[in-house]
Amino acid sequence: MKFIFIFAILLVAVYAIIFILPSHVENLALVPAKAFAEPWRFVTYPFTHLDLGHLLKNIASLVLASALFFELKTRTSTFSYTYLLAGFFAVLPLWFALQFTALGASVAVYSSFGLIALETKKYKINSFFILALFMIASFIEVFVFQNSSVAFIQALSHFSGLFFGAGSFYAFEKIHSLQEQKKSFLLRETIEK
Repeated sequence: MKFIFIFAILLVAVYAIIFILPSHVENLALVPAKAFAEPWRFVTYPFTHLDLGHLLKNIASLVLASALFFELKTRTSTFSYTYLLAGFFAVLPLWFALQFTALGASVAVYSSFGLIALETKKYKINSFFILALFMIASFIEVFVFQNSSVAFIQALSHFSGLFFGAGSFYAFEKIHSLQEQKKSFLLRETIEK
């Protein structure tokens, strides 16, 4: 479980290092006009942040998500795979459809919140209520505190992260179930010999 915090610390270090690079946004963000000519942008955009406030907000959210995963006793692999895969892929369908500049870790953070919402089922907590709270939090953050022209795209991006995280929960549950069935089958087979 402590590896969850190690993973978070490594991410914070990567975010900070990229943030201090000169022209990091111009060179690493996923910009429609440059993305296919500079394909590294498909890998670097979740690690670059627009400004210090954006960076600090995502770091604080990552720390919160890590603490919640620690308390929920979530596997580090489940958290890290969901976070990284969402960071790279959850926003891409929107990006291809709407052609906007994508950057930052908020989609990955919100995927963690989607995963957390369903992880609470272990403790008989209504996961859809928790998911709705995270959706409301995203709505408030984007439309009340930011009040910008890109708020709608940000809200859609956050929601795509939430749903990616929720979908990851079901995918990992299925994988773990199949692994347990295989272990059980192999154990029975060994005992019968």
